[in-house]
Amino acid sequence: GRITKDDAVQAKHSMGTPGAGKRGEERKKMSMLRRKVAERLVSAKNETAMLTTFNEVDMSAIFSLRKQYKDEFKDKHGVGLGFMSFFTLAVVRALELYPDVNSMIDGDYQIKYDYKDISIAVSGPKGLMVPVMRNVENMGLKEVGIALDSRGHAEDEDTVTSIPNIYAIGDFTADIALVNIAEMEGRYAVERMFGTPDFEMTYNNISTIMFLNPEVAGVGMNETTAKKNGIAYRVSSMKYKYVNRAIAMRKTDGYFKILVSDDDEMKILGMRVLGNHASSTIGYVALLIKQGLGIRELADLIHPHPSITEGIQECARMLLGKSIMKPEVFSQHISCYRVTSEGKIDNLYYKGKVGEKQQLTIGLN
Repeated sequence: GRITKDDAVQAKHSMGTPGAGKRGEERKKMSMLRRKVAERLVSAKNETAMLTTFNEVDMSAIFSLRKQYKDEFKDKHGVGLGFMSFFTLAVVRALELYPDVNSMIDGDYQIKYDYKDISIAVSGPKGLMVPVMRNVENMGLKEVGIALDSRGHAEDEDTVTSIPNIYAIGDFTADIALVNIAEMEGRYAVERMFGTPDFEMTYNNISTIMFLNPEVAGVGMNETTAKKNGIAYRVSSMKYKYVNRAIAMRKTDGYFKILVSDDDEMKILGMRVLGNHASSTIGYVALLIKQGLGIRELADLIHPHPSITEGIQECARMLLGKSIMKPEVFSQHISCYRVTSEGKIDNLYYKGKVGEKQQLTIGLN
């Protein structure tokens, strides 16, 4: 009844609990050339960066089929008819056409399997796991798959897919394809697996940076988005040539633009910056947006002097009518205006008084 050394030497690696179907294998000794090619391929895979190639596929027939039968399928089987089901069964078909892919190398031998085991990442009570689905060749659409949209992204609600124990984050979702967004979604998903997250996942304060010359940075909403959603807003814009630090560095190409809500609170909706050190200006504005705070908190901050962020402070003060920079004096470089939900544009400065309207007759660039 004891396990001996010979038992351990002769034991085979466990492949898990077999599914319904054949579990046969075929061993075939490889030629010297094939062994050397296989050895080089494995070495290249382990030691070099590999490039994944994506090929486009016409999925119109699958879209049509899913659209026609998805409701009937869900009523009958109790699960959604997702694209993952089609993808998984397509892999099975490919393995049948190219059996060498469904094989492994053991020393001088190639082992081919007459069954198809496919792994799909899911979440469990102890975290993320990649269980193996056994004998997928004997399964149907109702056993595999999560719902995807027409572009191939997972349909999720705060990272949870149509299958409750499978989570989707990053590029697999239809959200913004950025590394920092994927990290946020990943952290949120893990916390949701083990309980209730202690933060709300939001995308209204996402920061983006382009390290060009000069730098470009942005956070939150822009004017195009606000107009598209019929949101009334106010704008304060100022060029770098009025910022002390930019003057000292002799790098005055650039500008600030801040959007706030068109009400007494003037909550920050977004900001765009073009110029030197632009990437270092948006962090705390992103925090103010997340906290739902307004332009007054931004104007009251004590900024280091001289610094590029003092330009943001002056933009905030302009919206409050407290800036030493006067848009009515430097109208070519400084502007402060209101845009109604209907798209009407009003100047916020007229004859030195903030708040008095004067409809602009020029368009915005």
